Amino acid sequence: MRGRITTKDYSAINNVSERTARNDLVAMVDKKILQKIGKTQAAYYVIRQTFGKHSAKKVIENNQIP
Repeated sequence: MRGRITTKDYSAINNVSERTARNDLVAMVDKKILQKIGKTQAAYYVIRQTFGKHSAKKVIENNQIP
């Protein structure tokens, strides 16, 4: 499905271990860039729709992540 990524997908795309992929994704969740959906191996990540008072589209267009 478009618009979401799993740890396994991220690992394959970036040629990193699944542990590194998980750490990277968790860091992006902590920075409020991504939102984690689910809690098991079926969990996936999506781009947050808002960054505080800024919309995701505007942040991406301006290449500015708060």
